[in-house]
Amino acid sequence: MRGNQWIGAVVGLGLALGAAGCSKDAEVNEFIDLQTSLAGDIEKAYKGAKEADADAAAEKAFEAKKADLQKKYDSIKEARGFQIKDDTKKKLEETVAANMLKVCALGSKKVCDDFMNIVK
Repeated sequence: MRGNQWIGAVVGLGLALGAAGCSKDAEVNEFIDLQTSLAGDIEKAYKGAKEADADAAAEKAFEAKKADLQKKYDSIKEARGFQIKDDTKKKLEETVAANMLKVCALGSKKVCDDFMNIVK
């Protein structure tokens, strides 16, 4: 079921970007960079913690940048198709999917769900 959720989130993101006057490519790229950085921070925190503390460490890493990630996503989610180049849109969809897989593969259900909820 989780796989269907992230696929739905990625498709929803693509539709939101396709349905929403100026170029938003720079903002999209900032979101991509922040999300990728955050996914790496979560993975590093999770793998660097003792097994019993891994979920808490991942959650702490997520919470540190959650507001910034949400703010960046909110600034791009209403973008219309003509505001974002096709290659930028493709990069966004691929990156979101890869980052969700990275975070969700760690095994922390709460962090996975919270991470996915950003782009819903």
